Amino acid sequence: MTTNLHHKHANAAQPQPNLMKIEEDTALIISTSWIPSLPSTDMMDQVLQSVDDYLVGLSPTAPIFVVVDHFPPPTPRALRARTQMKFRHFLKEQYEMDQMHATLDSYVTRLQSKYLIPNPRPIHIIPSVDHWHIGGNVYKAMTLIETHYPRVQYLYYLQHDFRFIRPIPHLDLVDIMRETSSQPPNVDNTQYRGQENNNKTKSQQQVVNYIRFRFRKFEPGPYTTCPMGPVTGDKVTILQKHNTTLFHSSQYSDNNHFVRFSWYKEIFEHLSGATSNRTSADSLKRAPEFPLQFKAMEDCHILGLYTYGKQFGEAPVLEHLDGRKTNENPYNPTQFLGEPVVIFLNVWIPKTEEFVPHELHSRNGMATRLLAEQLEQISKSLGVFGSLGTTVYVTTVENSGLNQTRLQAICDQATSNQIRCILQSHVDEVGMGEINALSNLYHYCHGRGRAAGIPGKESNNHNNKNARVVYLHNTHNNSDDSIYRWRRAITDAVTHQTCLNPPDKTCHVCGLQFVSPPNSPMPFFVDNSFTASCEYIQSLLPPKVFSNQMQQVATEGLRWRHRKRLLLLNKLGDGTLQSLGQGRGFATDHYIGSHPNLKPCDLSMEGSSSAASWQQRGPSSTTEDAFRWSMFPRSEQMEANLSSVPDHIRQDPDQRLRYYRFLPGLLFRYIQLYNSTPPESSWVYQHLPDGTFWREAVQEYGTNVVNVVTDPTFNRTQAVL
Repeated sequence: MTTNLHHKHANAAQPQPNLMKIEEDTALIISTSWIPSLPSTDMMDQVLQSVDDYLVGLSPTAPIFVVVDHFPPPTPRALRARTQMKFRHFLKEQYEMDQMHATLDSYVTRLQSKYLIPNPRPIHIIPSVDHWHIGGNVYKAMTLIETHYPRVQYLYYLQHDFRFIRPIPHLDLVDIMRETSSQPPNVDNTQYRGQENNNKTKSQQQVVNYIRFRFRKFEPGPYTTCPMGPVTGDKVTILQKHNTTLFHSSQYSDNNHFVRFSWYKEIFEHLSGATSNRTSADSLKRAPEFPLQFKAMEDCHILGLYTYGKQFGEAPVLEHLDGRKTNENPYNPTQFLGEPVVIFLNVWIPKTEEFVPHELHSRNGMATRLLAEQLEQISKSLGVFGSLGTTVYVTTVENSGLNQTRLQAICDQATSNQIRCILQSHVDEVGMGEINALSNLYHYCHGRGRAAGIPGKESNNHNNKNARVVYLHNTHNNSDDSIYRWRRAITDAVTHQTCLNPPDKTCHVCGLQFVSPPNSPMPFFVDNSFTASCEYIQSLLPPKVFSNQMQQVATEGLRWRHRKRLLLLNKLGDGTLQSLGQGRGFATDHYIGSHPNLKPCDLSMEGSSSAASWQQRGPSSTTEDAFRWSMFPRSEQMEANLSSVPDHIRQDPDQRLRYYRFLPGLLFRYIQLYNSTPPESSWVYQHLPDGTFWREAVQEYGTNVVNVVTDPTFNRTQAVL
């Protein structure tokens, strides 16, 4: 096999992809289907990466066909059971199936978005609208390969949860198949153990059609060799090519294998043969493993089955990721329904809004209507069963006209009686609203529910460490179109199931978008709306204490600036109340991102902290297509965007190692607030300039690190050379 034609035409004005296709002699088929971790593509990513890493000698342009199977239809027994179940259970089952269909569809979209791009190796995503099992989907892919890649003679079949972990000499396998199909047996390549008890000819024994790769240790067994039986006393055919050894086997498996294409297609066509009870198409809807294993046990010499391996006791060449046992699925209904959602909603109602008896909404304002709209959106985002058990604890600000009776009536109407709303507290002063609501959330996570006004929660025996809580507010209480879209995006994000149950459970806080230095001195989530683990909340200072501490941190930071230990730029707003986190309103924005141990994740694909892009989106665009979950920093954000930082700071180590929006200022605030520094694995060292230097300096100097590095006697220029 060569790829000279492909390289010859790589820079031509009119590319000719067919010239590349006909040169390929090997293709790959990977079968995939629904597993609990969908829509994550992580498992498929690992399998595809292992192809590049371990199939040594495989053409970089060998095509890959990913076949995506659909769900099997319900059995007659399952259909009968559905007619007898209670309506609630029927709804729950239907909801679960709808969610599974949605995640499979999202999975296909993600695969297409990630791999249907120009690259040397063509990757074709082939979704099925029916349940074709392994047999039907593989046969479908083979017919496409025959049409578009007619020179293909060899094929790898892989499953989506088996990845290679050791090198496989692809060219040796091709040579073995080519030689055994066209040449008489080579006695030097055939070894014997014990007595010969097989009357088949050597040429029959040496035809190689199928080579299986193992995910378990290579041990002797009843199907290890051909013929069946213990190794001792049986003839064992061993084919060797260079450093590659194959054991003649009587075992067929649908696990990863390498086959002769023409033989494989003939086998599948044989499986599809119509019978009196099954159509040709129905006969393909199964795993080939079962009928072929019976055939192999009858006469293993006919099929030409071999196992890749050098000797018994050898380590496996595959790792079984076992997709069926994955349980990280953010959409898994069983997992999602296990913990009712707890939401803390901060609602500002202007004093100008008038509440009158016997009317649900305020007469001359829109705050309660926007509240109803937001509650309805929360209910829809959580789904029918996600809403069951959900409680929204409301803090009202400025106008006290919204009482518990009116609130629950609005809640019942907006959520179809699915969500309980509790008026938890009221404050008259606008600046105190967020501190009060965050304090309620903080007390809930510490198990002090009764002290926070939450009925039924005792402070001494209730611990919500494992819970996740949502913090929201009514986000600029007006109906302007851009603000309307912004509010919907924020609400959709924090109640999205990938925020409520992040695919990576190490994520402490999730929201629409995480904003980090240098865009802001202190990390925060846009609009200060988020979903967080109570375990992380428990590590934070109480909100009121934090607000007071930020006053002291700001004062100390300005003192360090005066002494030229820290560099703050007025033209970038470094000395403003907002940047310093002074005042009750600004301090709360800094609260959730203030701890050095924070591991954030978000859903936004936007690269800046501006809300403009989300304000321009249509109301239907904040969906799975608009959101993309990721731990921070994302791959495209591994290094901070420094475009807003003046050149004289970026290029001068002395200024860079004192700049307030870089690690010096961030570490300064961590130490001032918590007397602690980020762990070695923290995102801050990956994301911000001079991260390696600061990581090593923290290891050496601990919480004294900023004091040491910003000291006038410290040679900062030499330190980062």
